[in-house]
Amino acid sequence: MTTIPKTLVEKFYRSTFNRNFAEAERLLGRIRRRLPKGEWGVGFSTALEGIMTAYKTKDDKYVFVNRLPKEKGEALRLAEEFKGKVERQVSSEFDKGYFSAWEFLVRLIASGKLKPPS
Repeated sequence: MTTIPKTLVEKFYRSTFNRNFAEAERLLGRIRRRLPKGEWGVGFSTALEGIMTAYKTKDDKYVFVNRLPKEKGEALRLAEEFKGKVERQVSSEFDKGYFSAWEFLVRLIASGKLKPPS
């Protein structure tokens, strides 16, 4: 498994959910410098950037980040779904990085360390 700067990523999600986009942008730059080079890292950082951009458009009910599960069981189910996408051998390295970012986010929500946006 590829290692991620978990503390920085958690701070990034928290800043994004608190709508502190300047801080989230700064953290995203630091995260990018610490991610592995290659398609996995590009996929992971693309997911983070997409989550932040989507959260900026909070009014759109069709944007997935605005519909994250708040209930632990549902969040765990979704995390397992993302994990399955990461572990598929047919997935590209980009996809594995991308879905790893989503899995980490949903696991933080399931653990209670992070509250999804309301």
